[in-house]
Amino acid sequence: MKALFRRSRLLARRRWYPWAVVIVLTVASTVSYIDRQIVALMEEPIKRDLGIGDALMGFLIGPAFSVSYALVTIPMGRLADTYSRKNIIAIGVFAWSIVTALSGLAKTYGQLMVARMGVGVGEASLGPAAYSMITDYFPKERLALALAVFSSAPFIGVGLAYIFGGVLIDYLETFETLQFPVVGEVRSWQATFFIIGAPGALLAVVVYALREPLRGRYGRRIEDDAEEVAFSEVLSFMRTRWQFFALQFGGVICLSMMGYAVFGWAGPLFSRVFEIPISEFGVIYGVIAIVFGISGAYFAGAIVPFLLNRGYSDAVLRVVIIAAVVVCPFAALYPQLSSVYVAYGVLSLVTFVMAIPTGMVTASIQSVTPTEIRAQVISIYLFVVFTTGFTLGGQVVGLLNEFVFKSPDGIKNSFTALALFSYPAAALQLLICLRYFRKAIESMDDWRPKSALVPAE
Repeated sequence: MKALFRRSRLLARRRWYPWAVVIVLTVASTVSYIDRQIVALMEEPIKRDLGIGDALMGFLIGPAFSVSYALVTIPMGRLADTYSRKNIIAIGVFAWSIVTALSGLAKTYGQLMVARMGVGVGEASLGPAAYSMITDYFPKERLALALAVFSSAPFIGVGLAYIFGGVLIDYLETFETLQFPVVGEVRSWQATFFIIGAPGALLAVVVYALREPLRGRYGRRIEDDAEEVAFSEVLSFMRTRWQFFALQFGGVICLSMMGYAVFGWAGPLFSRVFEIPISEFGVIYGVIAIVFGISGAYFAGAIVPFLLNRGYSDAVLRVVIIAAVVVCPFAALYPQLSSVYVAYGVLSLVTFVMAIPTGMVTASIQSVTPTEIRAQVISIYLFVVFTTGFTLGGQVVGLLNEFVFKSPDGIKNSFTALALFSYPAAALQLLICLRYFRKAIESMDDWRPKSALVPAE
């Protein structure tokens, strides 16, 4: 262990080390998405064994995780603005991996719901601390690409979950029950939780060995003995820029609703409408998510610096608006197609464009937020998005399936209806937001915490 830390200190002096940090944090985020995505892939076995319907399954995919995640995110943001961010992440990685494995011990719906809430608490440690660390490792002109790399994790995680998770679940389903040491007899979905969760805890050691960057390295420097900024000051900062935050949050909520609906329900969509086995869809969409998701995120990270160098200070939001407009008709179309091969092709395009906003929306927040409160503002953003976008994305499709369209293949209409609402609503809000975004960028350096304004005695 000591040798690992010595090696880390030596590597931290290398110019490429910030990118190594981004890769490690991206791996951690990827593992978190595998842990949360695997539940959607096990929808049918869980429903069968626990005797639940689409509505309760939608709650398990959405609110059971997202509400607990959101409630803990803001306290995690305050910790990340004060204490070691890499230590916070390391503890969180270890915690959520163990709780994912322990989910395999659940015997009832209530027990599984509590376990998923525990996973949400652990994963809440990652976002605020990781975004804050990355911003302190990169100057403005390279930040968009770094955040794009980190934000490709959802697509990598979902892709790997679909490729390997689908195959694993399909294989385990060939057994009525399985025998595990100590635990005894388990069902296929319980065994999957054991297999997926436990290895992730090893990643915590690697994260713990990372070097903590200097706070404010590429912004306003923060002294080691600086006072903690009161949460009321964070809210005051956001209140004076409420038009930007309200419209940006509203737009992102609409985008995330559709994104999480695809992640959570695309498997059941293709299974019910096109009669594709989950394992087959998992491999195909896994490849689509990794290839086109990464490409879309990296494309955004490359195009934004190009626009910034040409004087578009609001470039990060401009590309998000264009992406929302472009993706809308295709996202509404592919569930209604009769050819599964054409549907896969259109879904590939949708995945590419859907990946463009992932890093850019957080980059827009970093662009207007001072160093002292960066993690807390990001945590509020994550709180809002997860209590609404993530929750509704998983829940709305389930509710529409069960209470509106009322048939197994009615899921295609649920997807189309959600796409026709979410993307136009997102584009409109973000278009109005542009002017307030530019004003927020210009006024960022004017803000100071109250402790910095009090003259020394």
